[in-house]
Amino acid sequence: AAEKFWKTVFPELDEKKIWENLNVKYNSKECENNDFKLRHNRIFTKVVLHQINCEVKRECDICGCFPETLMHLFIECEELKDMFCKVKEMLSKNWGGDFLKKYVWEELVLFGVSGKCDGVNVCLLNIVLSFVRYAIFCRRNYGFFDRKRVKVWGIFISLFSKHMDMLFNYGMEDFDKHFVEGCGLIAKVDGGGITYNF
Repeated sequence: AAEKFWKTVFPELDEKKIWENLNVKYNSKECENNDFKLRHNRIFTKVVLHQINCEVKRECDICGCFPETLMHLFIECEELKDMFCKVKEMLSKNWGGDFLKKYVWEELVLFGVSGKCDGVNVCLLNIVLSFVRYAIFCRRNYGFFDRKRVKVWGIFISLFSKHMDMLFNYGMEDFDKHFVEGCGLIAKVDGGGITYNF
């Protein structure tokens, strides 16, 4: 059923790519849960909630202009433009702009990168994209439950850096191999600790 849904959204999509990197090593459980529900088309958007309870409006709580479908929530909302500009800039800066040209942007954001790419830290890239998706979902929940409009970029930076700091501070073996090599996003600093190049 999920493959059928995604094929209607992306007719050229190879269905295997939806599932190839669902459980990324060292990702947070919250991000894994969000990715699982997203890829199975099981996130209760406002369109779905309206079908259950007619008193719930279908429109997005953030932009207020369009029905909150899954694609609107994660890709099409006008309020995500600034976030996506910053994400593209971060990816270009740390993974190289030519690398991004190989992918359809929407598919990259939703499903990440499958397979290996020369000179690219794919594990870290998929973790970053997973945190981007989770930050977007958190932003939506702030709007829906608390009626707050928050900056999704700030949510992303906070969640991602806390997770990486935790992995580093707990003395994870091979931290350099998984998160420093093949990318300029995370660097170790003299005297211990890590810094970020967002």
